[in-house]
This record gives sequence, structure tokens and C-alpha cells, in this order.
Amino acid sequence: MKPKKDKYHIQIKTDFLLNSYDQFKSEYTPWVYVFLKLKCNYYMKYTPNSFDEIMPRKKIADFFDVNESTIHHAFKELTANGLLQKQGSKYRLIKEDNLINTYRQQNNIEKAKIVDFIQIHFNDFYKFADALFKERPKPNTQRLVIKALRIYYYLYTQNRHLFKNEIGKFDSSESQSSIARNLKHDPTTVKAALKM
Repeated sequence: MKPKKDKYHIQIKTDFLLNSYDQFKSEYTPWVYVFLKLKCNYYMKYTPNSFDEIMPRKKIADFFDVNESTIHHAFKELTANGLLQKQGSKYRLIKEDNLINTYRQQNNIEKAKIVDFIQIHFNDFYKFADALFKERPKPNTQRLVIKALRIYYYLYTQNRHLFKNEIGKFDSSESQSSIARNLKHDPTTVKAALKM
């Protein structure tokens, strides 16, 4: 898949991206959704009721360097949560807004204290994910890539005003332990992900 211009981006609810309410069992599910939303953004904007071809699961599995069954499970979770609908061999991706807003209402949760939406640019996402895969410490550490993505976007939402774009780094008051606590990750995993 050839990256489009950097102007191409999606908006996604921060609580959805960070799986803040543990709405998904698989940590891959929100990232598969991001991948699909980047791919299907045009259809979601201009033909929201149409069903269209979606990239084969094998290609999505290749992107995340996982078994196809992981992507199949993510599709099932997205379908169960009303975010993916199937008609024959075609799919329709549904915006995540209703899922998050409904969850907040049912559980009496106020709007996120951090930024409600985050923009994810097409090129940036693919380049960053690719760079993380190259930096992972050894084979079979795909989950570390997902955790590094999650940590990166968490830090961005918490400290976006401190992001130094020219060097691609943050000044942050967050520590390894605060990240581990807030994202419910093992401290060793956070350390490895930050190193990446």
C-alpha cells in the first residue's frame, strides 16, 4: 500500500485508541480499527452507508506481523461492538464515537480530561509503525510494537504541547512508573517500549 500525502488523516477518540475502558479483550483490536479507518476514511466520510471491499486480512496480519487469527479475532470484536458490519464479502466501518459516548453515559463517565480526539496522519502512522518493527529487540515481540504505539499516543495526548517536532521527542513529566500505572502495563514492558 503506497502512503498518501501527509495531509490525509483521521480523527479518532482518544479513549477508544487507548482502550481506556477495557472495551476490547485484544490489544490489537483498536489498532486494527485505526488501520481500517485510515484505509476506509473516504467511504466513511462520503458514502457512510455503502459496503465496500476491505483489504484482505492476510495483508493486515502482515502489517502487524501477526497470525491471521489475531486479525480475525479483532474483526469479531469490532463486529460485536457495532463498529464493523458485513454484507456478503463487503464491509462497512462505523465511527467509534457512538461506542465511546454510549459507554460514558452508561457508566457515568465525563468526557475525557485529556484531548477527546486525536489526529493520526496516514504517512506518520505507517512510518512510525514500520520503524518500531525494525527497532524491536528480537523476533516474536510484535506485542511490544502495539504497546509502544499505545505509549506514544498516550504521551502525545498528555504532552502534545511539549512535543518537539523537529527531533520527534517529548519533554514530559511522565515517568516509566506513571506510564505503567496509567496504561496498566508492566514496568519492564514500558521500559523496553520507550527504548524503542
